[in-house]
Amino acid sequence: MMVVAILALMGVAGMPALQQWWHDGAVKNAAHSLMFHLKESRVAAMAQSRKIWIAFSDPNNCAGVQGQTNVYIVDADTTPGCTCTSCKNLVVDLNSYANGLKMTKKNSTTQLPPNISFSPRGTSVNTSVDVLSGSSKNRVVVNIVGRAYMCNQNQIINNQCK
Repeated sequence: MMVVAILALMGVAGMPALQQWWHDGAVKNAAHSLMFHLKESRVAAMAQSRKIWIAFSDPNNCAGVQGQTNVYIVDADTTPGCTCTSCKNLVVDLNSYANGLKMTKKNSTTQLPPNISFSPRGTSVNTSVDVLSGSSKNRVVVNIVGRAYMCNQNQIINNQCK
């Protein structure tokens, strides 16, 4: 009986650390997903010889998620009137990883990141997207040649993520 009581106390004491570990994992998984979709979009832009967008807002409501800030759209139709016939408009919802996750422009807590496009050559503009929730944060960076990579929280704090 005493052993069970000691194990119960140890379990209660370790619960906050376990919850933080799970939360950090959710932020990391969401950032990995974004990085994967960016890499996939770059390859598709080169293979299909067309511009492909990753959109963080849906002003024309082509994907049906206008006003939602916890989603991003892969191969988004950004044309007025939603006239792109080859666009997939794949919606990725951050709530599928954990509640409370959000994406922001680098070093912002509220501003949505700019939409990212890949040219038919696979190039893009330098941009960064922070995936965060509470004290957990990962950054996905796209460089000018269109390559995407991810930085963890320690790399961001130590200025090792450009």
